[in-house]
Amino acid sequence: MHIGIIFYSFSRHTLKVAKKLKEQLISYGYEAGLEQLEPAEPFHLTAPVAELKSIPAISQYDALILASPVHGGRMAGPMAGFLENIPSLNNKPVFCLATHFLPYSMGGRQMIDLMKDACESNGAKIMGFGNVPRLSFRRNIYITKIVDTLKNQLPAKSV
Repeated sequence: MHIGIIFYSFSRHTLKVAKKLKEQLISYGYEAGLEQLEPAEPFHLTAPVAELKSIPAISQYDALILASPVHGGRMAGPMAGFLENIPSLNNKPVFCLATHFLPYSMGGRQMIDLMKDACESNGAKIMGFGNVPRLSFRRNIYITKIVDTLKNQLPAKSV
């Protein structure tokens, strides 16, 4: 099982979370790849969509984790740009992940709903969703919970 972690990181928090997710997935025997979204040019955090330098190919992945920081109650512009420009998620299992500074109830929940809707309208099969707060000593607990959810949703890895 090859899992793609597609993410955008503004402050490096989402990058750290993505790397930790990859590390834990590999420790459980999954293959995992990181795909960082890069805006084509500088953008304002208030921009709802950002054009990307390139759109990562997803055909090599059996499942995806899409991770974005919360920007004003919505996903970051580069993640929105990715979801608007990807040809299709064609029944691909997707896990939606929000990273956030403010409490989850102050925009995180709303962002996850928007991300799930965007993925489903593009043909994805939503496996679940989660969040990782920026200022938490329990970051690894949040990440482990996400990995446990994925292990329960994904087919058993072949040995």
